[in-house]
Amino acid sequence: LGLCEADCDSDNECAGDLVCEQRQGYEEVPGCNGMGHDGSDYCRSRDIITDPSSKPTSRPTTPSQPTFRPSTPSQPTPILFGDEYVTWEEYGIKVSQGLSVRLIATTGEKVQYANGNLSQLSYHADSDGAGVIPLNPSNPTNGGYVYVTNAEVSDGRGGVYGIYFNKFGDVVEYKALLTG
Repeated sequence: LGLCEADCDSDNECAGDLVCEQRQGYEEVPGCNGMGHDGSDYCRSRDIITDPSSKPTSRPTTPSQPTFRPSTPSQPTPILFGDEYVTWEEYGIKVSQGLSVRLIATTGEKVQYANGNLSQLSYHADSDGAGVIPLNPSNPTNGGYVYVTNAEVSDGRGGVYGIYFNKFGDVVEYKALLTG
């Protein structure tokens, strides 16, 4: 089994130097994200220290040798998808347990801002791609963010649009960023 994959019973079932993290419920798996399946055991990196040193040391507890080459970018941490889902009947979707949902825009309707005002534009049709960009990359939790989405409309009304949020998650603006 690979990194953050289940369900191992021993280290021998994990690839390479990975170890099997034994769990009872939804305990965190060091080096992995998400809750995973209830009681499933996951393969994780042996290099992650799970128990801190009993007392501070004057030198690092994990030795590393300096190099004169750039380090290889680390792989993204895999996300464990659990089998516990919550159905939001009002919107007709399922999400992983622990997440919440709120409606922020509907195609063809103006977007309502947190202050009660409405956007000048109606929310676009045919979204086919999206991303979230922090408005203050040096301090992303303090500067708000924009949800950028692409509209594939063939009659010239397509483009890229953004819904802007303040640092509290309130909708504060909706506008076209690129059109045509």
